[in-house]
Amino acid sequence: MRFLNDANEVLGGRPAGRSTDAGGQQPEGVLVLNARDERAVAWLIDQAGYDAVQDACGKVAGRRRLYPSNLAKVLGLALPDSITLCPSDSALNRIKELRSRFGWQQRGD
Repeated sequence: MRFLNDANEVLGGRPAGRSTDAGGQQPEGVLVLNARDERAVAWLIDQAGYDAVQDACGKVAGRRRLYPSNLAKVLGLALPDSITLCPSDSALNRIKELRSRFGWQQRGD
């Protein structure tokens, strides 16, 4: 788990077919655990704007953490499947990386 506190840190992932209008900025304290979370935060910023997402960080109810899904609820948005599902090329690249790391070979190799 990592915390992104630097608003100038560039997001690695982007929503499918659209770039964020926030120039890669991220609100302080948002919990980003994986590429899906990076895509989700970028999508939220694209939909609602950086300032609205930053304001939502202060409105998360109770002791809930600043996960992108909780921010989406505060903003009244539902994250689309295109954000939550891992793109197939990314998944295949990750599988290749893990196979090579652990010395696994595909059948027929």
